[in-house]
Amino acid sequence: MLDQACRSLVDREYITNYLTAHAPWCETHGAGGNYLGMGSLYYALVYVLKARTAVCLGSGGGFVPRLMRQAQRDLGIADTAQTILVDGNLPERGWGSPAWLSEDSFFRREFHDIELVLKTTREAAEQIFAPASTSIDYLHIDADHTFEGGLEDFMIYRQFLNPGSLVTLHDTRWPGAGIRSVLDYLRTRLDCEVLELPDLGAGTAVVRIREGTQSLVPVRHLTTAAVTAETRPNTPEMAPLSIGWRYLESEAFASRNMIAAHFLRGCASVMEIGGGKSSILPYLTGKHDCVITVDPHARQDDVEIDECRVMRLRARFQDVEWNIPRGASYGMVMLGLELQGMADSDYRQLFQLIDQAKITVIEFPGSWEPSKQQFALIRANTRTRLRFQVRLELAGNDFGDLSNSWGPRTDRELYILEPART
Repeated sequence: MLDQACRSLVDREYITNYLTAHAPWCETHGAGGNYLGMGSLYYALVYVLKARTAVCLGSGGGFVPRLMRQAQRDLGIADTAQTILVDGNLPERGWGSPAWLSEDSFFRREFHDIELVLKTTREAAEQIFAPASTSIDYLHIDADHTFEGGLEDFMIYRQFLNPGSLVTLHDTRWPGAGIRSVLDYLRTRLDCEVLELPDLGAGTAVVRIREGTQSLVPVRHLTTAAVTAETRPNTPEMAPLSIGWRYLESEAFASRNMIAAHFLRGCASVMEIGGGKSSILPYLTGKHDCVITVDPHARQDDVEIDECRVMRLRARFQDVEWNIPRGASYGMVMLGLELQGMADSDYRQLFQLIDQAKITVIEFPGSWEPSKQQFALIRANTRTRLRFQVRLELAGNDFGDLSNSWGPRTDRELYILEPART
């Protein structure tokens, strides 16, 4: 009997001769020779799901669909399951033609049971998947690597995915590709749970599709003095961002959040306009009943964190209906002030909220004229006094990975306003 210690679950010879052989670009998945890299993940996802329909959008060397189909073979469901590879063969997009186009190619000989669809991803969805009412268990997206193309592939194929279906996206860290920005958008959707694995190959993310209408946890009863808010009917859905503000997530820019949190510590409720991924929430030190974040690109939810209700509204300031109980103690914070598309009535609402706030924190780059003008408008139309002001010059600090990001505006001004004494 073979010693248990000598047994191997992995057939390295088969990997070398069939799974990575004649598979150009498999190294972008961290694979090569007898090492599968991320290929072991693609195989495992099909295997654990017992996926009967696995679809790969784009594959220059056929590496990912091989792993999908191998898992179906090993499960013993190859006769009833299908792996479908969709590739438009569009070398003019800059990614080259598939290496397996020839009918006598290694890939087509050894994995002849993979269904090939030589169409664009949109054409395949409209002409093949939609008419057949296809349900996809596992989808791999590796076709057009632009933000617009990657996002379109997800949005088009979302109709074929059910709660529990899995999606992987490749090249999340490929220089110049827009897939990382697609992930930023998917993280804001309630129907997506996102895990990125950036450190092997060119980066891969796993997305689990879930029901998108439930709150994450039950929310406790609030005191009658707590501020609440809700989005107005017909609130428009803002277009996803292809370029973000990643520098705002850096340690240097977090100094703004820390200063703001210090002055907000005595407010029962905190109303944050903007913020997004650099929200004030992680920096708050006071005992707050409620924190409301309003951002058109936020992930909308309503949860309880350490006995504080946290409401994130996916909206602009002008899309929100505020409920301010009499005697409510609240603070407002606007880091990176720049409200767009505001009507006169929206400004009047903003001025009223600031007048009634215990504390208002406003911050913006001093060199950005739209923000300066908006701050001057606030000062001229509210009954407030300046309690504190500071200027920060953040140049020279480490701002992290700024791919798919606007450049940092490092000259920052922060103001603390409070009601004027009468």
